[in-house]
Amino acid sequence: MVVTCSAACCSFCVFFLARGTYKDNDSDKSVSHKTWVFKMPSQKVCHHCNIGYAPYVRIEMNTEIFGDVDRYINGLFAPQDDVLEAALTYNTAMDVPAWQVSAGQGKLLQVFARMCNARRVLEVGTQGGYSAIWLARALPDGGKVVTLEIDPRIAAVAQQNIDRAGLTDKVEIHVGKALDTLQQLYVEGVAPFDMIFIDADKPPYAEYLQLALRLSRPGTIIVADNVIREGKVLDPDHSDEAVKGVQRFNKVLADTQGVTATIIQSIGEKDHDGMAIAVVNW
Repeated sequence: MVVTCSAACCSFCVFFLARGTYKDNDSDKSVSHKTWVFKMPSQKVCHHCNIGYAPYVRIEMNTEIFGDVDRYINGLFAPQDDVLEAALTYNTAMDVPAWQVSAGQGKLLQVFARMCNARRVLEVGTQGGYSAIWLARALPDGGKVVTLEIDPRIAAVAQQNIDRAGLTDKVEIHVGKALDTLQQLYVEGVAPFDMIFIDADKPPYAEYLQLALRLSRPGTIIVADNVIREGKVLDPDHSDEAVKGVQRFNKVLADTQGVTATIIQSIGEKDHDGMAIAVVNW
């Protein structure tokens, strides 16, 4: 364990904190494992630049174990079949960004859907249809996943994956801006959804939540992905629009009356992030 500062004037400390590795001065060996950085509350003197600063404690940890544990869990509970593998392969071939949930997260969505006996699921953010396949497989005969995608090209890729999965009758893709489609569904008076999964562009996450609540009923489960952003949500002055969007979402969710909610952070093959989970109160 080595204490260093992060002052801009200390090039040694800034370099190694940014690089994410620590060079052992005694053994002169570079440690390849990812470095975890923790801010310390006390003020100390950096042993490299002798500047008083609230230091960081940098602890070397083999983070490969997180991916290994994910693969262990997936092997037991969420093994990939030919349909899911084909969807991922096709998405890559068609240049669809690899923003889909992991297999373990897909199985978690299935668990949520079955916990609330879902027949109607709303998904904000189709991407290549990978999560829609997981959700649709959890529904009984006559169940429906209504999924929203802004990009017609990506929606067409998703449709191919859904058709190949034999789920054409269970998945309905709406193409267009999600905020407009959600508002349209509300105006049309569609039946409330039993589960709502939000996994789209982050800046309007709070607005997605507010519209999702209008399309829910008591007992509806609402899940939102990517709400921790590798811990960047802790920085109130962060300039990234995605971070600011989920910060606002998290605050709105916490302040929303009529729901019981929490956030579960995760570390694994999808890096450090988290899912917000809420249920509309009875």
